[in-house]
Amino acid sequence: MSGHRSTRLTKWVKDSQGQLRPVPTYESAYNIEDMKALQIAAGSNKYDIQRDADGNPAPGEAKYDGMTCYEVAQDRRAQAMARGDLVALNQYEDRVLGKPKQEVHQTTVSLSFSEIAAQRIAEGALNFKTVRDTLIEEGVIVEVVQDKKQSVYDDIGF
Repeated sequence: MSGHRSTRLTKWVKDSQGQLRPVPTYESAYNIEDMKALQIAAGSNKYDIQRDADGNPAPGEAKYDGMTCYEVAQDRRAQAMARGDLVALNQYEDRVLGKPKQEVHQTTVSLSFSEIAAQRIAEGALNFKTVRDTLIEEGVIVEVVQDKKQSVYDDIGF
């Protein structure tokens, strides 16, 4: 489904036993040519001036008499830009000047993680310490080994 309105249709399809079964499907309600034609037609319509309860043109609306919807939209965007609206300014610049080309820089690495880590350690960029090493350095725990098979750290999970 593309990003615009769709129409839900039900198609009837024979299953493996020959029975007709409903299968919901979605088809685009408009093709791209229809969408362009609709946009042009909508913008080309005469703008209906906003009026107050007495039927008089609302403040600032009289100047739009005889203009198309597209012309009014362009005028309002220009006014928004003049007030400092950055969204309107960006839209205008993207339309008039064109969007700037974007560059993507890609780096391909053919090393494994362990090779990269070993290289970084050799360069001194990475320093791996365990929690146990940090606690010993800070004097929180004292390293005492009772025998070669078991240490006091086995009791506290280190």
